[in-house]
Amino acid sequence: LIIVNPFKNIKNIYCHEKIEYYIEKQEIENPDIREKITEPHLYDLVLIAIREILKPNPKNQALIISGESGAGKTVATKNSMECITYFFSKFNKNIDINNDKETPLEKKILDCNPILEGFGNAKTLRNDNSSRFGKYVKIKFNNNTNIIEGAEMYTYLLEKSRITELSSMERNFHICYFLLKGADDSFLNELYLKRDIKYYNYLWHNPNGKQVTEVPS
Repeated sequence: LIIVNPFKNIKNIYCHEKIEYYIEKQEIENPDIREKITEPHLYDLVLIAIREILKPNPKNQALIISGESGAGKTVATKNSMECITYFFSKFNKNIDINNDKETPLEKKILDCNPILEGFGNAKTLRNDNSSRFGKYVKIKFNNNTNIIEGAEMYTYLLEKSRITELSSMERNFHICYFLLKGADDSFLNELYLKRDIKYYNYLWHNPNGKQVTEVPS
């Protein structure tokens, strides 16, 4: 499946209603007929993998998302995880993934992803939220209940050079700025950190005396 980044927001392409639409299409047994009446979509691909997992003799499935910087890999990964967690949450009648008062496991998996990305994503010349590492997410579910029981995340190929060296007009990993912006004074003092990013050569650039990197709000 080839997905093109439109570089603008398009409504109703990725939503729960769209997942329900493709779940309904997955009930068509003949793949040739299903392909003719169903538009290509990331959700369709994810649900095909889930369909294989739910067979009597299931095999592990893997979704490989690749592309150039700014192609939309991070967003495609997020949308894939949302589709998976939404689908399996339908088997758990005791939780409501849309209920803010509860924190079901499915929601925890989605909520922790942006935090973990802070340790491996950075602003580059081409992309404000560029993944500077490879990521492998494993979602586990119970074969008997079809309920998600946990998730694991592995990282590899981390761009370690960014930790100590920063190209012009680029930023270090998000977590550095999140920490300096959001942590209270006592916590920063405990870690011997200063809130001003100008104190750190690897967090900002100042060519010709003009600041081009700021702590994000």
